[in-house]
Amino acid sequence: MLEIPKGVDLNLKEIYGISQRDEQKRYFADIWEEKYPILNNNDVKAWLSKCLDKFKNKGKPKNKFSITTYLSPLQQYCNYYEVKNPSNLLREEIDDRNKRVMNYLYYLLNVKQNDPDLNKIGFRILKKTGETKIPNKVSVINMIQSRIKSFYSARGSNISDGIESEDEGLNNDEMIFDKGKIKKLIFKVISPRYKLAIKLQTQLGLRVSDILEELTSGKYSIKLFKHPKYPNDNSKHRYYIKNFETIKEKVTIKHLFFTEELTDAFKTVYNIEDLTKFPLTNLLKTKTGKPMNSTDYLIRLKKAGKDLKFQENIKTHCLRKYFSTQIYNCDKIDNNFREHLMGHKPVNKLTKTYVKDLSNPVKFYEKWNNIEETISIDYIVQTEIIDNTDEDVIELRKKNLTLRKQMDIVLEDNEAIKEQLKTQEQYRNSLSE
Repeated sequence: MLEIPKGVDLNLKEIYGISQRDEQKRYFADIWEEKYPILNNNDVKAWLSKCLDKFKNKGKPKNKFSITTYLSPLQQYCNYYEVKNPSNLLREEIDDRNKRVMNYLYYLLNVKQNDPDLNKIGFRILKKTGETKIPNKVSVINMIQSRIKSFYSARGSNISDGIESEDEGLNNDEMIFDKGKIKKLIFKVISPRYKLAIKLQTQLGLRVSDILEELTSGKYSIKLFKHPKYPNDNSKHRYYIKNFETIKEKVTIKHLFFTEELTDAFKTVYNIEDLTKFPLTNLLKTKTGKPMNSTDYLIRLKKAGKDLKFQENIKTHCLRKYFSTQIYNCDKIDNNFREHLMGHKPVNKLTKTYVKDLSNPVKFYEKWNNIEETISIDYIVQTEIIDNTDEDVIELRKKNLTLRKQMDIVLEDNEAIKEQLKTQEQYRNSLSE
């Protein structure tokens, strides 16, 4: 459990203002404090403050953050267990926290869709275009689970267990990516930065929240690894990020090594030779300087998939699953290392020697090097020169490939501009008709 940050002030009155629908014209904050007593708890305030900051960091105004979709599930969770002080939940041992959450989620699973008590346990009745609609039960339970676990993790008391409720068709026909399909997807996505996002997920195996939020948080920098046995062999130099902490499971991946393919993508998109000089806070920002939005990213992936006539359902998580499939099919690494690369907690308790080896970049690299070619999509890794081709010639070929990729990006940008101009022209013509 984390200490309460000093000076935490949600200042909800200033953010959300007065409710025009309220007969007494009260502040939203006052209405919410009456409806959700947990709002007076400092741990809850610290949690919501963090959520609001993350929302703002995505380039969105704080008053657009739907705070009640966070408050309501946690309030109902506290009501169910008759807990008046949410801070007490954080003080429990992890096994007790897991058991409490799991019991509640299984209770929700057994509630029937038309149960009259749905509202009492956090199911919101949504009104759209004048019609009353009960949301899909599975999606609501997933939302409730994510909000409750968010409170625990934000306050340093993680929940390691969870449930996967019956999908009722939600994940049917989910896309299973192979190298060929990813190549086509990357080719079809117009923006170079979105191409890079695909490479990041498939080459590092990260969740979309990790690449869009954690990786760009300012906590990390890119370092250059030179193998001590081959200090002058550029083919064995790799860029990497040290001690990357995943958002969901709070697992620290000791080293995130970049494949040569991913390094080339970075250099091409940002026209930079030395990645150690690239600030990750600028990663994946749009042309206007705003952070990439996960929803927009998904929309682009789905559009590219539709244009390619892919029949399966594309999700950003499918790209992480590609990485997972590749490393689990690789018999050159052990299972604990696979789990570590995925940001999972170890299956078995790791020995002190194994943990020490993970912290050693040389030993980590030697393990990771076994999967580089496996996870790479369209780049054949040059581990050694097997013929008599001059090294300078190989280096020139690589530079030539990079230049061709940069030219492709310029051409793609021009095509995008042409499409925009064409749309504007069609719009102007429609106005004049």
